[in-house]
Parts: sequence; structure tokens; C-alpha cells
Amino acid sequence: MKADVNQTDPVSVARNCLASGDLENAKRILSEAAIEKPHDHLIAAWYARVIGQMEGATAGLQSIQNVLSRFPDSIDVWLLQMEMLLDAGFPELARDTGEQIRTKFPEDRRWVPLAVDALELMGDPSGAENLLSRLIQDQPDNQELQEMLQRLKPAADSMQRAVAALREARDEMITEPRIPMTDDFIRGFLSLFAGREGVHSVQCRQKGGWGYRPVRQSLDMAALKKHLAGDVTLGTYLVRRDNSSNLMVLDLDVAKSHAVRFEKDPLERRRLLKLLHEEAGRLLNLAGTIGLPLLSEFSGFKGFHFWAFSEAPVAARHWRALGQWMLSRLPAPHSELHWEIFPKQDSVESDGLGNLVKIPLGIHRRSNRRSWFINPATFQPWTDQGEALLRHTIMSRDLFQELLGRLTLEQTAESARERLAETLSTDTLTISQNTSGKTTLEISRTKSAEDQPPSTPLDLGVRMPIPSRFPPEIESLFSGCRIVWEIASNAMAGRTPSHAERHVLVYVMTALGEDGQVCLHQILNQTSDYHPDQVNRDIHAVCPNPMSCAKVRRNVPHLAGKEICACQFRLPTGAYASPLVYAGIIPTGGGVTNGCGSPGQSPPALAEAEEVIGPSAGIDRLMQEYSRLREEIGRMQAREKILRDRINRLFDNAGNDVIRTELGEYKRLIPCDDALEKTVESGNIPISGE
Repeated sequence: MKADVNQTDPVSVARNCLASGDLENAKRILSEAAIEKPHDHLIAAWYARVIGQMEGATAGLQSIQNVLSRFPDSIDVWLLQMEMLLDAGFPELARDTGEQIRTKFPEDRRWVPLAVDALELMGDPSGAENLLSRLIQDQPDNQELQEMLQRLKPAADSMQRAVAALREARDEMITEPRIPMTDDFIRGFLSLFAGREGVHSVQCRQKGGWGYRPVRQSLDMAALKKHLAGDVTLGTYLVRRDNSSNLMVLDLDVAKSHAVRFEKDPLERRRLLKLLHEEAGRLLNLAGTIGLPLLSEFSGFKGFHFWAFSEAPVAARHWRALGQWMLSRLPAPHSELHWEIFPKQDSVESDGLGNLVKIPLGIHRRSNRRSWFINPATFQPWTDQGEALLRHTIMSRDLFQELLGRLTLEQTAESARERLAETLSTDTLTISQNTSGKTTLEISRTKSAEDQPPSTPLDLGVRMPIPSRFPPEIESLFSGCRIVWEIASNAMAGRTPSHAERHVLVYVMTALGEDGQVCLHQILNQTSDYHPDQVNRDIHAVCPNPMSCAKVRRNVPHLAGKEICACQFRLPTGAYASPLVYAGIIPTGGGVTNGCGSPGQSPPALAEAEEVIGPSAGIDRLMQEYSRLREEIGRMQAREKILRDRINRLFDNAGNDVIRTELGEYKRLIPCDDALEKTVESGNIPISGE
């Protein structure tokens, strides 16, 4: 029985025909109505929609454009054009149409959900979030906009973190710093960082994290070579046995309470790095004002070290007085940052050690990043690390005493701060040295991030081979969902997918975990516009709920309209249809389950990351892995039996021992017990007792 419709409204009748797939009848009804009511904009617009369904997206878009030229003041026609652009896979044009609607009809907000869909299809959830945030400022009580913003926020945050991580990787690759490994350089390096006699330290893992343990022998060239090569990470104790030192370090760090956020969250790291740069700039400007040469170093983790050196050892208390004077002249740092002065003690007992500092140019074991001497104007590593150290001014005793004398006669702290505030507002200090060895200071305007030239995008530059076989879940997905297979096969043939097709492929493949993401890279790598970092950004922007069949059809109607999308599933209560069902993943409102109805499991790792130490470490680690492998084999064998039985039931239903599909020809499988028996007899697997 047909549903009741308003028989006097041809648009309602035609829409009902469209919903039931009766395109011919919908076209006839609208065509007849257009003759009777040639000036009805809705009849003309929906006729264009039917043309698009019957004759293809190009014909439909041309038709709706003609309608729009006749009825430019009808927002319903504009909205229908926007929907048709989305359905045809042109999200950029749909977004632009939304901007035109906003300008032409400022009070009508019906275009907003469509614009959000367009930005999501373009892989720009952050843009959608910004759009909604602007609209909410005008309509703070609009609950629908608030709900849309909450839905988008996780994807937008994820993309912003991915972009921040990419920028970090790009910044690290701007330069390739060089560390000289000559005996002359290492000898000079040793003379600066030798520290306390008869002892140095090595970074090692300790309970609760990383720490240092003392090594009761003087730092020597052999140990330094290992440090510079990255084999070990060493620290130096600054206070010598006579309570002197030939170096001071001003250590600027992110506070410990914020260290985890700095380490784990790229967005938070960028924000805190900006604070670090601003605070470091204040210190460097002050150092330039008083004539103190400081060598800037990225610590390798969450801060910066600023080193001062003297040719001859100076009393530790004099270094500390200098450092304390400098920090007292700076405004209080942001609550998320803190300063430390090394040496930390005026004196150390003869059998004591004092505090240590990690030696520059080593790898910080917690972050696995190397520390570098950096350009104080840009905070980027110097290309030649040896030159950066060797050209730095080492203070003579006379210069050090002159500096202390100038500080004694310095103006009050308030006047010093006022003078520094003018400099710090717009200027950056650069320390350089001329050919005669004289250190000079140069003040230059600070460039904003927007003034910096854009970096060249990272590119893999090689073509990945398509494997002869994909993992079973992926092959099952491809053989089951003809839409996903058509998008993937076209991409593997070198044809670049549209934005909508790429959106579907990314969402579906990402939900398959690591195997799916690797497969996504392999497929898209065959196209001309493949960029691995862009694919990774797309992966990180995927929302946690798998894409449904309905959304697949909505994104790629030009494929679904080929009558290749007609799958029927028998699913548990609360589940919804998705291409992922073919891979054994059943999406539900609260997550996913596997084909057996229990929570999905991640594939077990076949190699362990945790450390096993002691004399039996080798056999312990291997036996642990072997035990887990045997458990996995048992699960796989059980799964194989289920699959084999299900496959053979398909042959039973077909009444044939051979089934042919677009992907290949398949033959009935022998029963599981017989298969195992024949495999054992053929010698393909070893059999051993427990």
C-alpha cells in the first residue's frame, strides 16, 4: 500500500516517487506541473534534481543553474543547488555557495548544516568548527549550532594536533645540524664541560622515569665521543673540588606539573614553546644589555639552556651572584615556566657532588631528541654545531671582573625593567663575532610567524608496490562492498579520487586499524597527488564512529546510483549497516563489536616493547612471546574453522563447488579437520608435543 501524500502538491508527490526510486514518474509529474505553473521555483528546482538523478551530476547541475538564473531570490533553489553540489562530490563549490547564501539571505541559517558537511568532506573539521563558533557568537542560544559544534570538536582538535605535529617534524627537517667528531673539537669541548674532577654522570632509566647515576671517573675524550655519537647521554657536575667553576647555566624549563601535556599534546607543546621563546628573548636582551655572552641551547626535551663560560675557573658563588642578579631583573615568568641557576651551590663538600647538567649535543633519553646549539634570533639549530661553539666568546678573568663591576653600579631594578620593556616589545638580540674575535650586538625587528616563508611539503617521492594479497579483513571488505572496491581499484589504477570518494575511503580504511591505514597509504600512493603527511592528517581527523552505508551513499551517489549498492545485512539490535560489516566489524551506537558479538580486540603484538633484564633475558623474552603466539594461533584456528564453515555454507546455498565473482574464482574448501590432516601429512607444518 502506498503512503498517503498530498495529491494537490506535485512537489510532494514527486519527492515521494524519488524516495521510492520511481524516477520516471517523478519526472513526468514535475514536467506536467511545470507546464501548468511555469513560474513555480520549487517545481523547476526539483525537476533539475530529478534530471541529476536520471542523467548524471553534470546535467543536473546545469539544470539547477538555469533554474537559479530564473529565480535568483529563492533561497530554496540556492539550498537545493548546495545539496546537489555535495551529492555530486564538489564540497568546495558547495562551501562557496553557502557563503553566497549567507551574504544574500543573512537571516536564514538553513545553509549551515550543509556548509559543515562540505567542510568535513574537504577534510577541514577545524574550518567547520570556526564557522560554527562565529555563528554561535551571533546566536549564543541556538541549541542546534551548539550540538553541531560539540560533535565536530573532537575531529577538529585531532586535526589541529596532527597539523602541529607535522609542523614540528617540518621544523626539525629545515636544517641538518652537523657535529664535528675531530679530536681538536672534542678536546676543546672537553675543556669547557669537564666539570668536577674524578666524576661525571650518565643518563639511565630509573624507577618512575629517567635519571642520572654518577660514574666515578673524570670525563674524557672517549666518553665524550660516545655522547656525541648518541650511544650514551652524559651529565657534568659544575662545582669543582675547590668550589670554583668555569661555566654557568641558566635553565629555562616548562614546570614539572605541565611536562606531561608538553610531551603528549602537540598543540599544548606549541603554546608552551611560544611562552618559552618569549621568556628566553627577555633573558637574551638583558644579557646583551650588560654585555654577557650567552650560548643558547635547546635542551632536547622541554626547555632551553643558556651557557656562559670563563677561561679560568671562577668561584661558584660569583657565578651564582651573576645569575641571581640577572633573573632578579626579569619580570616574574609565566606560572607554567620556571628558571634555575647552575651551579646550585656556593660550595660542595669534598666527598659530595653537587648538581649536574646534561652535556650539550647529546640525546635526551626521555624525549629521544638531541639537544642543539640554537640561533637565538630564530630558535633553530645552527647548521654547524662546532662553529657555533667555537665562535662563542669565552670570558677572560678581566672581562668577568669588569662585568661584575658594571653590575655593581647598575641602576635600580625598576629603571632596568623599564628600559628593557621598550627593547623587548619589538626587538630581537643577535650576538655575533667579527674576524678579530670581538663580540658585537645587533638589534633587529622580530618577524612574526606569518612573515616566514612557507616550507616545502614533505613528500615520500617513491611509489609503494601494491601487495599481491591484502589482509583477509580488507579483502573481505573489497569483495563485499562494491562501492569501496570501485574507489580503491580506480585509485590503484592511478585515477585520483574525488574529495567525496577519498572521504569514504579514508573513513572506511582507518576503522580497520593499522592494516587499514597501511593499505590506505598503499592505495593512494598510486595517484599523482599523494602526500603521506596529508593522508596521516586525514587519518587523524576521522571520527571514532565507523561510516554507515547510508552516509557512503550520500557521499558518493554517482557510485551508489549504479545499482552496485544493494547489500542486505542481518544485524544485532542497536547495530547499523556499514561496509565494515564485511570485515567482521559491526558498528553500534556505543562503538563496535566483532562478528561474534563481543567487544572487538586489537591484534596481539608479536614482539614486546617492555624490557626484560638479567642473565636469562633472551630466553625469557622469547618464551613470553612464544606463549602469546601460541594463544594467538589458537584464536586464529578457531576463527579459521568459523570462516571455513561459513564459506562452505555459501557453496551449499549456491548448489555448486565453484563461485565466480569480479575478484576471482573460488572453489569449495575441504572440511577443517581434513584440511589439517592433509597439511600435516604434506609436512607443511611441524607437530610437536606440549
